[in-house]
Amino acid sequence: MLQKICLIIFFITLLFSKTHFGAKVDSLLLLVDTTVLNEDQVKIKLQLAESFRNTDIRKAAIYARQAVIDAKQINSQKLTAEALLSLGNCYNYLGASIEALENFSEALAIFDKIDDKVKKAHTLREIGNIYYYSREYDLALVYYQNAYNCGMTEKDTSLMIKAIIGKGSVYGNTNKLDSALIIFNETFHLSKAINDKANEIHCLYNIGDVYRFTNRPNEALEVFKLIESDYNVESINSRLFASLYNSITDSYIQLGDIDKAKSYSKKAWEAIQRYPRVNQKMTYYHLSFRIDTLLGNLNPAIKKYILFKQLSDSINSSQFKERLANFQTVYEVNAKEREIESLKLDNQLKDLSIKQRRIVNYGSLTLVLLLLAVVFQTFRSISKSKAKNRVLQSQRE
Repeated sequence: MLQKICLIIFFITLLFSKTHFGAKVDSLLLLVDTTVLNEDQVKIKLQLAESFRNTDIRKAAIYARQAVIDAKQINSQKLTAEALLSLGNCYNYLGASIEALENFSEALAIFDKIDDKVKKAHTLREIGNIYYYSREYDLALVYYQNAYNCGMTEKDTSLMIKAIIGKGSVYGNTNKLDSALIIFNETFHLSKAINDKANEIHCLYNIGDVYRFTNRPNEALEVFKLIESDYNVESINSRLFASLYNSITDSYIQLGDIDKAKSYSKKAWEAIQRYPRVNQKMTYYHLSFRIDTLLGNLNPAIKKYILFKQLSDSINSSQFKERLANFQTVYEVNAKEREIESLKLDNQLKDLSIKQRRIVNYGSLTLVLLLLAVVFQTFRSISKSKAKNRVLQSQRE
C-alpha cells in the first residue's frame, strides 16, 4: 500500500514539474518579438536556450546561436560572451567538443576583457571538462586551477568547490586516488554547509566512483544508493543522471549480480535518451558489451562493442587530439597576445601619467616664476615710489 502511495506521489510530482516547465517555456515564447532587437530579447533567447537544453538540445542550440548573432548586432560584449558560453554548452552536450571549445574560447576572451570573473570561472571549468573527458589531464588541471583562482578572487565558495571537484577528478584518473578521496570528502562537507545540492551529489558520486575504481563495489553501492534515495538527481544535477546508473551497473557487474546490472543498464539507457552525452553513451555501450558477454549473448555483445569503439575512437583519434592541441596552441597565443596588449596598455598609462606629472611640474614651476616676477615687480615699484616720495619731500624742504 505504501509503495503505491509513493508511486502516485512520484507521478504527480513528475506531472507537475513537466507542466511547470511547459508553462515557463510558453511564457518565454510569448515574449519573443522578431521585430525588436534589444538586450531584453537576447536575454529571453538565452533563457529559452537554457530551458530547452535538457529537453530539446537542437532548439536550445538554435536559440543560443540566434542570441549570439543578436548580441553582436547590438554590440553588447557581456551578452555576446554569455550567448557564446550557452552555445558552447549546447555543442558540448552534443559531443561536438571542438565546436564547443571554439565558442568557449571566444567567450573566455570577452569575459577576460570585461573582467567578469564569475562567468570566466564557469567557462574555464567547461574547457577543463572537455580536456578531462579527452584524457588530457594535465591541461584539464590547469583550467580547473584557473577557475579556482577566479572563485578565490570573487570569494565564491560554490565556484571554488566546482573547481576543486574537477581537480579531484583528475587526481582520481592519475593514480592519486587517496588524494582524490580526501578532496571529495572535504568538498562534500563544504557543499553541505552552503546547501549546494548539485555539488553535494557530484562529491558523493565521485566518492562512490573512487570505491568502484579501487574494487570496493559494496562501498560504492552504499554511496550510489544514498544518492538515489536522498536526492532527485534528474532535477538537481541532470549531468550525472546517466552516469549514476552506469556506475551502479558496473558495481553490480563487479559483484556478479547480472540481473541487477541489466536492470540499471536499462535505466542508464533511458537517462541517456533524455540527456544524451557522448561519454555516458560510450560507457553504457561498454557495460552492455560486458553484460552480454557474461550472459553468452555474443551477437548483441559484438554490436555493442562496435558502437563503443566508434565513440571511443572519435574521442581518442589522433586527428581529434591534433585539433585539441591546435586549439590549445591558439588559446595560448591569444592569451599571450592579451598579456602583451595589457602590458602595452599599462606602459601607455604609465607614459601618460609621467607626461601629466611633467606638465604639472612645468606648470607649477612656471607659476612659481610668474609669482616671483610679480613679487619682484611689486617690490621694485614700491621701492621706486618710495624713492620718488623722498625726492619730492626733499624738494619741498
